[in-house]
Amino acid sequence: VAAIDHQLLVGFELTKGEEKLSFTLNSSATEWNWSEDAEVPLDNMVFAEIVTAFNEAKSNYKLESVTEAQLADYGLNDPAYRVKFTYSDASVKEYLIGAVNSFNSLYYFCEAEATDTVYLVPSTFVLSLDLGIYDFVLIETPPTLTEGKLIDVNYVNGKNYHTFRYYASGNSADYTDKYDWYFEYGSLGESKIPPECPLDIGVAEDLVSLVTGMNFKECVGLDFADEKYGFSDANKIVVRYNASEGETGVLTEKSYIVYLGAQTEDGGIYAYTDNSKLVYILGSSDEWSALLSSEYPELMPKELWLPNYELIDSLTFKTASGSITVN
Repeated sequence: VAAIDHQLLVGFELTKGEEKLSFTLNSSATEWNWSEDAEVPLDNMVFAEIVTAFNEAKSNYKLESVTEAQLADYGLNDPAYRVKFTYSDASVKEYLIGAVNSFNSLYYFCEAEATDTVYLVPSTFVLSLDLGIYDFVLIETPPTLTEGKLIDVNYVNGKNYHTFRYYASGNSADYTDKYDWYFEYGSLGESKIPPECPLDIGVAEDLVSLVTGMNFKECVGLDFADEKYGFSDANKIVVRYNASEGETGVLTEKSYIVYLGAQTEDGGIYAYTDNSKLVYILGSSDEWSALLSSEYPELMPKELWLPNYELIDSLTFKTASGSITVN
């Protein structure tokens, strides 16, 4: 029922009722831009899927010699969807989607310049056009990380902080080599009291899983400055990691910062990054909330620490009546 030449396509417009979305291909033909805000990153695949939907749409019903009066019966005089494609030669193809046929659940469809011919198309085709601006947004992808690349994970909440630090070969300052992850917990501007402690192994596994699998479920806002998202407290997660640079593979320290806002009604967490002003819902929000709200005792190991005897110079045993030291 339609044929769209994607190689010549430079403009796309989708109108649903009072809502109109307009997009143009940039001068280098590498990405699409939204007419209302060119800084919003868009997913090229969405446009490809729309073109594919049009090119694959077929109809078993073709109505010819359709009159103006019949267009109103088919909902095409005030269409539910109006789709316009603009080509590099300035030519335009516009299509209309009207009402649904109650007998067979198909939708009336025609070309705007040839309304005397109407087709009935499946609802799956129409649903592919049921899009809002957030459906076009390219969701940011955090850096690909493994535990071995991590340096530390810092969480700042107002005046308090959690620091989770990774030691690939264990902490040489400790008397045990059982733990790879250690943590500090305190207030900004104050000395760390108590000092760095081993992180419970189960908590460490959860932390690594959350950081290496960090993702954003969906985009829900176009500007983090909107007060309703609750970013005024400057809560943030800072992930420091080593990244390979160039062909030499030299490791360079980098940071990835995620700012956290208020919780949504269903328990999600608003988030944005330094890379964009878009507002997302942080993936695994429940797990992040549980980790970041943990108190000091919840982060400490539950079992007795196992000492590395090769590092021990002496042991002192104290009782109520005295003490003995073994060198």
